Amino acid sequence: MKSEARGTLHVSKATRAIRRGAAWLLMPCSLCLALALPLLTCTSANATEASDGQTAQQAQATQNSPPNGGTATQKPDQSRPHTASGTSVSASSGQNSKKEKSTDLVEEVIVTGTLLHEVDPVTPVTTITSAEIQNQGYSTLSEVIEQLPQNFKAGASQESNPVNAIGALASNNYSFASGVNLRGLGANATLVLLNGQRLAPTALGGVVDISSIPTSIIDRVEIVADGASALYGSDAVAGVVNIITKRSFSGLQLSARAFSISDGKAPNYAGSVLGGTAWSGGNLIADFDYERDNQLLAANRSFAASLPDPTTLLPKGEKYSYFAGLNQEFTQRLSVSANSLITHRTYDETTLLSIYPLPTKNDGSADQYNLGAQLQYEISQQWSAMLIGQWSKEEDLSNITYPNFNQRYSTSYAYRVSTVEPRVDGKLFDLPGGSVRLALGGQFRSERYDETDEVTGSAGIGGPMTVKPPIVGLSRQVRSAYGELALPIIGTGNSMMLAQELRLGVSVRYDHYSDFGSTTNPKFGISWTPIEGLRAHASYGRSFQTPTLYQTSNALNFAYEWTVPDPKSPTGSSLLFSTDGTNPNLQPETSKNFYGGLSFSPESLQGFRVDASYFHVKFTNRITRLISDGFFPQYVLQKEGELGAFVTRNPSAAQIEQELAVPGRQVLDLNNGFCVVGTAGCPGEDPASFAALANIGYVNASTEKVGGVDLSAQYLGPQETYGRLSADLAGTFYTTYQRMLTPTSAESSPLNTIYNPLRFRAKANVGWEWAGWRVNGRLNYSNSYENTNAVNPKCPGASDCDIASWTTVDLSLAYQWPSHVRVALDVTNAFDRAPPHISGPAGTYPYDPVNANALMRAFAVSVSTKW
Repeated sequence: MKSEARGTLHVSKATRAIRRGAAWLLMPCSLCLALALPLLTCTSANATEASDGQTAQQAQATQNSPPNGGTATQKPDQSRPHTASGTSVSASSGQNSKKEKSTDLVEEVIVTGTLLHEVDPVTPVTTITSAEIQNQGYSTLSEVIEQLPQNFKAGASQESNPVNAIGALASNNYSFASGVNLRGLGANATLVLLNGQRLAPTALGGVVDISSIPTSIIDRVEIVADGASALYGSDAVAGVVNIITKRSFSGLQLSARAFSISDGKAPNYAGSVLGGTAWSGGNLIADFDYERDNQLLAANRSFAASLPDPTTLLPKGEKYSYFAGLNQEFTQRLSVSANSLITHRTYDETTLLSIYPLPTKNDGSADQYNLGAQLQYEISQQWSAMLIGQWSKEEDLSNITYPNFNQRYSTSYAYRVSTVEPRVDGKLFDLPGGSVRLALGGQFRSERYDETDEVTGSAGIGGPMTVKPPIVGLSRQVRSAYGELALPIIGTGNSMMLAQELRLGVSVRYDHYSDFGSTTNPKFGISWTPIEGLRAHASYGRSFQTPTLYQTSNALNFAYEWTVPDPKSPTGSSLLFSTDGTNPNLQPETSKNFYGGLSFSPESLQGFRVDASYFHVKFTNRITRLISDGFFPQYVLQKEGELGAFVTRNPSAAQIEQELAVPGRQVLDLNNGFCVVGTAGCPGEDPASFAALANIGYVNASTEKVGGVDLSAQYLGPQETYGRLSADLAGTFYTTYQRMLTPTSAESSPLNTIYNPLRFRAKANVGWEWAGWRVNGRLNYSNSYENTNAVNPKCPGASDCDIASWTTVDLSLAYQWPSHVRVALDVTNAFDRAPPHISGPAGTYPYDPVNANALMRAFAVSVSTKW
């Protein structure tokens, strides 16, 4: 049995080595291609001249790629202000969009949140363009997302990981990945797309790692902060983030950057080569990107010097990425597009845990392979069809070295997602208010998760690795059908007083899963424009999130036999059998979402827009690991009222024997020195002697209710002789954040407490550009909150019971010469504000890594040039 397992592992390692080798071989090929592109572009001088003649904003509008889970072909809306914040909100009328053709290719602007051509989604879409990412001095996509007021870093950032165990699901972020966690509902409750297609997540936490997606290939990022399972299926509970890559680029661009230049830390370095060429009816784009990150140690930060040395606050690592995109129009009706993204990331950190004398080392790698293609055919002037294919795989290797135990553990994870999706959409008929449009489609998706664990034996850290059972392999298939209908009741043809526009949107999706059954999720939306410049919108829908394949596997499978305190026992204690781990009987989590608000953009003040939206999510049947929520075995019978049905009193011997016989389960007898039941000298307790049976592993148990207001205001001024001014404000304020850990537990609110979402976060930007110069200033604000870890017995009321608010200022200055050479200087946290201090028990982090960061003032210098 073990030899078979080893063989499987060796094949896996060989496969990984081949793929990694292929990735390394792609690097010189990409460089050669990029260097050859200037010669190739000589044959397409006209296209290049046309491209050079565009403004930067116009170029942005023509670099959009059609492969998308939801596309809307339209003209770029020049009335939408793209401000210094990088946030513009798309919420215009639904039927004023037209198809634009360049000399060779049909250019499409993708709008996330709809599957229909020529229709804007009812729910506003926040857009962050590549120019805005650059002008604000962001070095990585992770930095862009972390600045969003709706985002929360717990379980979805390098600073929330198994080592510090700070933030919900931190223990599952084994690869130190950076993801998206809208509303703080978990990284796997936000659907992250690349050109509208799913990316493979990390195996345990369901985090889609965005840290290796280079900003050099991004055209824009679109964010829908509302449930969208009626269009996209599972995971779109808190919202959807769609990362859209550049579709076209002519010439060659070289970029270099040194960033995170901070006292007590070596700088990070990054560079990229971007090239592209075009021909009649097609184009090609390729990019190579490299980044090296250096660690930040607690010893180099005065506010964290109390932590054991060494303690790594930010790990070191390297990233490589290779991107290629191809677009070809065969006829006026038939076109194809394809893209690939291959990334390789390593990480390395060392931390001394206070309970052990020697530091523990975590290192490993994360490789991702993504391929996508779309074939589009124009059936008629009114109808189009497309066939979309996608394949994505994440391969991770996690190594943990424990010198204190002379042991080393190594785990290989793999998660694969592949889809095939046909779709048609077009106009059904005309009404006085506009055209009724319909989209219909289907999808077949396959997912697979594999895990293999190895451990060194008695030979110690330097000894050979031995496979540790179980070897996990699990897959599922999903068959889906969906539709979307846009119904314009009032429009240009029949507008009236207080009703310039009224349109309805209806979408529904049916998904059948091979491992738990079927689910149907609808969504209804309405958009009303009473007067020019003022729009009201509202939507209501159901969303869902399936258990991860890890959660339904047998990868984590423990049970504990222990005599614990029992208020109902005459002796004060009872023998408890508690189970802990993954659960094959888990069911999907479900949500009901409401999102509604107002958008105002007066004609008298061109370029100004203000948006205010109320959101509410009721997230039920949530999957939680009860032992991680404080239901440890020794407290189970004292908290029996909260656990309810998860505790069974006076179980029969047959019930206990059934639990003991679960395949792959490791039973620990905590009354006899944590020995493994069934091994020599550890017979275990009599099955008939247990007073209670409890499940404290993964279960469908909790409910969360989250509500609040998203606010934004933007202004993009006219071009004047003295330049152009832009400004914006964006913030999120929570009115409610309630949680019930189990159906019988009391409702509580983690809002505005340590390691949890804050009640109010905001950012404000001011930008100015003139004659090649670009200046930007950003103010970031997080409110004060409660320190529930405080050791002061006078809490609440004492000075250290509250954590202070935190305000930082970021500055950027850039100049671009007419020769396409650009130089920029960026300063993060310009006034060197330390994160707010936190008091707590010995070993507690003296700051909150998921609501602040330890970098302090940091500089970045970048230069780029284009031919």
